[in-house]
Amino acid sequence: MTPEDIGKAYDTITHLWEREEFDRNNGIEAHQHAIRFVENKGKALDVGCGCTGRFIDLLQNECFTVEGVAYFYHGHCSFFYKISITKRWLKT
Repeated sequence: MTPEDIGKAYDTITHLWEREEFDRNNGIEAHQHAIRFVENKGKALDVGCGCTGRFIDLLQNECFTVEGVAYFYHGHCSFFYKISITKRWLKT
């Protein structure tokens, strides 16, 4: 698959993660297990971060400095975007 094909395929399923009934805890336990092996919690990059920010939330809660990047296809335009963490993802 080309990056454009991947972006188009992702665009067809993005709505699944945006639904109210989506379980944001899905996959979190496996990531928590992996984090236990990390000795130096510094910077983290969430590649393919998607639209929910749930792994970014997890990594921030584990004291990582996090950024996310994703590739999307929209119409006839494909692009990468970078997410710099904002208050939107900070838990109070």
